[in-house]
Amino acid sequence: MKCGYKHCKLGGEVKKENSIKDGRYYHKECHNKKITKGECRDILDENYSFTKRNINIAIKQLVDDRDINPDKLKFTIKYIIKNKKDCDLNSPYGVTYYLENFKINKAFKKMQTSKRLQIIKNTHVDVDTVNEQEFKYKKGGRKSWEII
Repeated sequence: MKCGYKHCKLGGEVKKENSIKDGRYYHKECHNKKITKGECRDILDENYSFTKRNINIAIKQLVDDRDINPDKLKFTIKYIIKNKKDCDLNSPYGVTYYLENFKINKAFKKMQTSKRLQIIKNTHVDVDTVNEQEFKYKKGGRKSWEII
């Protein structure tokens, strides 16, 4: 089946069992891009008086043409709005400048790390199901141990 995302970079073909159906079939990555771009568009439209055409072009250029992570774009836009005193945004194209800002990149990496740690923290492993490995010591050579 053909992926419903117009700017699909994953070959355009999607298997039905690996797809997400939202009216049309999408790759998971393409569906995430589509949804996140819409959220970014709505956030900018609510908080600034930019024309919708310019917002759409700027987001399309960043996500599809320059391969910017859509989650990073969304985080950056929210950061700009939250810190309006420090961050001036006169045009939707100005978001490009803030995507390279050290403070914002550091905050984004910290947010990603905390999300990953939360997932790991919530993961439960049964001790009974973990296979134990034996280590056997051998003298000499570069390999002084081997996994059995």
